[in-house]
Amino acid sequence: METTRVARMIPLVLVLSLLCHAQSNPVAAPVTSRFVGTWKENEARRKLGSAPLLKFQESADGGLEELRGGSAQSVQRVHLDGKPYEVGSGNTIVWKQTGQNQFERQFYSGGQLVTTRRLRISNGGKTLNEETERRQPDGKTSLITAVFARSPGTGSGLAGTWSIQSLHSDNPEWVTLGVAGANSLKYVNSQGVTYTAALDNKPVPVTGPGVLAGSMVALIRLLDDYTIASTLSRNGVVTGNGTIMVSPDGKVMTTTVRNVGPTANPEPSVRVWEKQ
Repeated sequence: METTRVARMIPLVLVLSLLCHAQSNPVAAPVTSRFVGTWKENEARRKLGSAPLLKFQESADGGLEELRGGSAQSVQRVHLDGKPYEVGSGNTIVWKQTGQNQFERQFYSGGQLVTTRRLRISNGGKTLNEETERRQPDGKTSLITAVFARSPGTGSGLAGTWSIQSLHSDNPEWVTLGVAGANSLKYVNSQGVTYTAALDNKPVPVTGPGVLAGSMVALIRLLDDYTIASTLSRNGVVTGNGTIMVSPDGKVMTTTVRNVGPTANPEPSVRVWEKQ
């Protein structure tokens, strides 16, 4: 998503892990109803695990570009000239350098400012602090702060591979799951990311501000009455696998996701949600 890489990843983590069905055992209404409702994240119980890396690299002509999208990467040029550049689907980005080792990136969707992302390199080039100010669909603004560490031997300045160390939002994320037909569910989160999926094992598009083109979710199989699994892909390439588990009392939902790809962290990311 067009926000901090982690922030983009934070809504897609749940997309990875939502409702699915067993090909040989159709999902019964009482089972899917366990997941319906509005859920708010308990950030104190979050485990970052396989959160995606932040990656910048030198382009072939000596410029700078950012790699986004995990194993199905999208390459976006970083022009530090303060001018808007089209990145597809009516979206534009504006990069500029605001000081020594300080950078800012604005993302616009349909001409409207969605996120302002500020990056600052410190600690002798070893640490990157990122703040992402996001305008939410309800008109409110959230601030997400993240700290990254440079992987040894991966460039200088902004160029390099950065691994997530901490992540915090001043406005915890929420998601709503609702019935959208006999065998369909609709997913909406506080960042405006949405999809409607039939329980038929077919990939469906994920849409919303900043979602990379070609992002899909497929509802795969039911594990048991309280735990289900799914797969996320982009342009036909699988980017992650996840599970979601609802507690027997229906009050807590736990999502777990593992990114896939040659550079993916094998440790899972875990998020805990409380029913509102």
